[in-house]
Amino acid sequence: MRYFKLEINFIEGVVSDSRRHVYITASDIKNRDEILYQKSTDSTDFYPEEVEFDPLLAVVKTDDVVDDITTTPPEGVEMVFSDIMYWIYNEPHNGNFYTVSQKFKDTVDPLQIPEFKFYKSRLKVRNELRDDYWVWQYLDREESKVVDAEKTRYRYVIGLLSRQQEPLGEDSYSFSSFKGGREFGKNVAKRARLKYQKLVLQNHMKGFDLLPLPKGSMITLISERLKNAIESANLKGVTIQELDFEVKFSDDE
Repeated sequence: MRYFKLEINFIEGVVSDSRRHVYITASDIKNRDEILYQKSTDSTDFYPEEVEFDPLLAVVKTDDVVDDITTTPPEGVEMVFSDIMYWIYNEPHNGNFYTVSQKFKDTVDPLQIPEFKFYKSRLKVRNELRDDYWVWQYLDREESKVVDAEKTRYRYVIGLLSRQQEPLGEDSYSFSSFKGGREFGKNVAKRARLKYQKLVLQNHMKGFDLLPLPKGSMITLISERLKNAIESANLKGVTIQELDFEVKFSDDE
């Protein structure tokens, strides 16, 4: 099975004088403080079954100033929606949460994604309440349950953009965890970035269509099956990229 990298687009708020990209805030939901800030669980837990995000607010920037947002843009200004949207202020903490469209939910629901959940929500757009958006959460998993550290190999580069990155240090490294590799990188160079050279996953991860990798790696893997589903549905708000490392499973080695 081939894998790809899924990225959520960072969309600038102002498109043109007459168009604004939508952001989401949970500032008006019922039981806001309890849901957003007092959740006793962490990024490996779900909210209780009864939690709803009602109502979320669709907001837009009135200009490029971050703080200058409104729920009621002037007449004639189009609110531009994506199928997966960024938060701006008052968002769920301790986890991977996104506001997604019904089309996004219908696309990913039938596929094999470990430990994810959709929460009911209503989205207030201007003065209208819509029920075709959801809050999607997928859990972080312990690195040892996802990655075969003994067989995974790493490398160091310097530079942010792939086309500008230059290799550092030795050709290949092995670490007990991604975090350990990042710590060791401080000895390689001040701005060394740790990257996978060969990622070996635990065998029980076979068949899954979405695989969040350890914190710090900033990578979410998706299968070719999910890639094709996203492209067929023409989902907006995500970018799919080729990987610059190989992906294998423990019993492949």
